[in-house]
Amino acid sequence: MIDWTPYLKSISDSEKYAQWETFYTLTDVEGKTRPAKTAPLLRDLWVQTIEKEPQNPQERPERPEKTERFTVLDGLRKYATNHVLLKGRPGSGKSTALARLLLEESVEAQSLRLNQQNQAKIIQIPILIELRLYETSILDLILQFLKRHKLIIDSNTLESWLLENHNFRPLLLFDGINELPSEAARQNLKNFRQQYAEISMIFTTRDLGSDDLDIEKKLEMLPLTEPQMRDFVKTYLPEKGEEMLKQLGNRLKELAETPLLLWMLCSVFDNNENKIPANLGLVFQIFTGIYDKKLKADVSTYQESRDWWRELLQVLAWKMTQGESKTEIQVAISRTEAEEELSKFIKNKGFPEYYSKQWLKDLLKYHLIHLEGNDKIAFRHQLIQEYYTAEELKKKLPHLRDEQLQWDYLNYLKWTEPMALLLGLLDNETQAKRVVKLGLEIDLKLGARLAGEVNFKFQKQTVGLVLGLDVPKRFKVELLGLTKSNQVVNELSQALEDSDWGVRRNAASVLGKIGTETAIAELLKALEDSNSDVRRRAALALGKIGSETAIMGLLKALEDSDEYVRRNAAFALGKIGTETAIAGLLKALKDSDESVRGNAAFALAKIGSETAIAELLKALEHSDNALEALTEIETETAIAGLLKALEHSDEGVRGNAAFALGKIGSETAIAGLLKALEHSDEDVRWYAAFALGKIGSETAIPGLLKALEDSDEFVRRKAAEALGNIGTETAMTELIKCLKNPDFVTLNNGDTLFQAREALDIIQNKLKYYHPLSQPMNQQVYISYNWQEDSNEMANQLVQAFAAKGIEIIRDKTHTTYKDSIKNFMRQIGQGKCVVVVISDRYLKSENCMFELVEIARNGDFYQRIFPIILPDARRIHKAIERLQYIQHWEGRIQELENAMHSGGLANLQGITDDLNLYTEIRHRIASLTDILKDMNTPSIDLHGQSEFAAVIKAVETKLAEDSQNI
Repeated sequence: MIDWTPYLKSISDSEKYAQWETFYTLTDVEGKTRPAKTAPLLRDLWVQTIEKEPQNPQERPERPEKTERFTVLDGLRKYATNHVLLKGRPGSGKSTALARLLLEESVEAQSLRLNQQNQAKIIQIPILIELRLYETSILDLILQFLKRHKLIIDSNTLESWLLENHNFRPLLLFDGINELPSEAARQNLKNFRQQYAEISMIFTTRDLGSDDLDIEKKLEMLPLTEPQMRDFVKTYLPEKGEEMLKQLGNRLKELAETPLLLWMLCSVFDNNENKIPANLGLVFQIFTGIYDKKLKADVSTYQESRDWWRELLQVLAWKMTQGESKTEIQVAISRTEAEEELSKFIKNKGFPEYYSKQWLKDLLKYHLIHLEGNDKIAFRHQLIQEYYTAEELKKKLPHLRDEQLQWDYLNYLKWTEPMALLLGLLDNETQAKRVVKLGLEIDLKLGARLAGEVNFKFQKQTVGLVLGLDVPKRFKVELLGLTKSNQVVNELSQALEDSDWGVRRNAASVLGKIGTETAIAELLKALEDSNSDVRRRAALALGKIGSETAIMGLLKALEDSDEYVRRNAAFALGKIGTETAIAGLLKALKDSDESVRGNAAFALAKIGSETAIAELLKALEHSDNALEALTEIETETAIAGLLKALEHSDEGVRGNAAFALGKIGSETAIAGLLKALEHSDEDVRWYAAFALGKIGSETAIPGLLKALEDSDEFVRRKAAEALGNIGTETAMTELIKCLKNPDFVTLNNGDTLFQAREALDIIQNKLKYYHPLSQPMNQQVYISYNWQEDSNEMANQLVQAFAAKGIEIIRDKTHTTYKDSIKNFMRQIGQGKCVVVVISDRYLKSENCMFELVEIARNGDFYQRIFPIILPDARRIHKAIERLQYIQHWEGRIQELENAMHSGGLANLQGITDDLNLYTEIRHRIASLTDILKDMNTPSIDLHGQSEFAAVIKAVETKLAEDSQNI
């Protein structure tokens, strides 16, 4: 069995993972103190489900699948069991989310291991698999990660665990499908996923497409909202934040829609004389320059390495982006490859080649690259690699023929991001127009995107290339949208008045993506267009722009004849989030269309003000959607209102309020719900018990136990069910006490008593006991015996004799099922408070039997917990010379196994070495254990038979009675 303790501790203690919750940082400067500026965002990052693409794009489903939204960790946890794929833009927080999940799950697993009383409980073991480090196989990647965190096992042991994983279940976190180095690697990952389909898995990728591994459930990272971005800026730059936001204006979303980019932008503003760069390429240029100069000014380096840092990083980035083929990219290369590449550069500059090793060490200490598993060199983020690739490409650009630029670079997806960053760096208008023109010749959409990436002072000319294309109007509008340039706003505003409704529809969508307030007036007109598709897109666009100027128009659109327009208008009002919209949204809660009602409720929840909450509480009488909205709001005001609603005269309102409190799941509500458990109205008490069960906190156990004595049968049932939902060992122990109390049994006859027993079964099954036990853990009686005929018959007689006295013996043949872990059950025996042991000659020579005996000894109080029945052929243990024969037996077993191992020269011996370790421990313990056994006064088999094991049963009953005092 694998001991996971060192691994879990290594993760839990690692600063690398702990810091990611609060710091957005790409590197640590050696010899420097980390900046004190922190702006935690991870818990506020959200994901939403990605709707399946309809088979026929022309068809609009009558009831589209409802989009679900979660915090990123909640979403990943919910869908990991059946595999989930997380998609997001570079820097959106995908890797950070996996690192945080790794940390939280490791801490949780460690806690369970420290506190667990039963080895049969399931514990989830998280493992992070960084796909950029792929070399040979997924299994090797897992082994490398385990090794880095103090766990060394062989591949056979790993495969066995992945296939069996009884008590310790894997949670595999695959980071960066898009960073796999080859198609063969992708196929290996796909095969691995299919082979181990029962294991919980989470995958991340930069984009969807051929790399989605056919995973059905997909989540996408939502961009930061404007309030989130503003809060981040003000927290990170308390003295300069307002000035930065003022300078950015409506460019905040353009430059900083992901946590990484926002953090970089703040760093640049703070170190760039409080100035905002003109485009993203310049943001990267200044940000990376900070590492060359200001932050490293007092750091001593080898020879002149500091003067060449930027060029050295360009060389490495170029090598990695080129990859091993035209289509593949490398995001990590071996240290040897890196040194060889730097040696070529250094030699060309007239320096000794041996500088390469030391200069690489300097970069690893002080810059934006680092060492990863298996001595691999990687940039701190793929975006940084792409930026330095862009810098190198900028130097090569004047020397590339048009044909070369098209077929070796523009033609391949891996060069798109470096090319976009390059255009932001170019000060040469001719070269910028050249790249865009060649891009348009390769692919119109690529060229349009690049046209909007160039330096702002050249955008009029590059966007002009797109405007001059001879393509259908609808398609041209789509291309203009891909530029995301303010230069196209006037053209798109005019397109909103085109005679073709398709052109108008596309123009509305595109203006929403660009997000400029300049277009609001025209989009408000489009809300009154004769075509419903145009009105729908206009409403969504106004929501994306997010200006309060659009409120009145969107409120009017809530009364549109088309339900899709009303849906989008409600959603848009939620995005804008102002109290001005509350009255109109409340009216929309009564709309005939379910989705309109749902979006209106969601919008009110997003507004979340006290006014909105008060109105939603009123609407509980007639709107299930108001209930849904309240479950999204976790403020004190909402919880207090819902607690009050538990006493409402309308039963439906009381039920909705209890359901909402349960779904919110905030422990803030527990005190109020416990008070409601004592309300004079039995319905209120019932709903309070329901909500407490949904929240699932142990804090509620005393109140729910009291409710098990309620005068109302239905309240008692619900309280028992709630204890089952809480599902902890504390709840289980308290339920057992109740079920052993005659007064409780008398009061709770019939269905109520059944509910309490069912709750106990639920908890025991949840905690993965091998059998739904009728006694608490220190009231269990186990039997350990050899399966041979005489011992087996003795075990049968013991089970019958104990059963006649009302004591159930837990036995392997009756308490394990198909494919249960035998070793885990034997460990469970080893922990038993009372273990009847049938000692025979075969027992003392059996590795399984002796494993159980050793486990009993290992868990302490051996003499008090063991109740031996010694068969005639084992009475020889009373003589020292006979006991020596058992020692010699196990020495012989050890020698036999060692000889086989040494002569075979076998590899991957994990399972075999486990057996050898067991034999050695048995050899060390057997003398002392048999000495204890021979010293215990045990009746002969004949006496046991005549008395029907009265002495053993009495001794066990006495021990159980003593233990029951400690329940």
